[in-house]
Amino acid sequence: MASGCTAGGEIALEIDNHLLIAALQDRIESVRRSELERFRSRLSRLDERQRGAVEDLTKGIVTSFFDDPMRGMLGCAGSPRGERMADALRDLFRL
Repeated sequence: MASGCTAGGEIALEIDNHLLIAALQDRIESVRRSELERFRSRLSRLDERQRGAVEDLTKGIVTSFFDDPMRGMLGCAGSPRGERMADALRDLFRL
């Protein structure tokens, strides 16, 4: 817990972190969908089952890639390290 934080401040930081994570997830999903759209002509040769597998694969990659960093950020919420991590995400992903 960061020194000088009140319970209300901790709740506000937790809400801010959850909003940041939601914004990042939205951005990542937008990129994922854009890339699938970009490859739509190549994917059109696939049957429905194969397209579903590609969809599941891309979702799985995104989830796996960001799961640990998001857990780490939530675990550090309210600390100076957590704030640095949140600031870095905002800067890196223009959130």
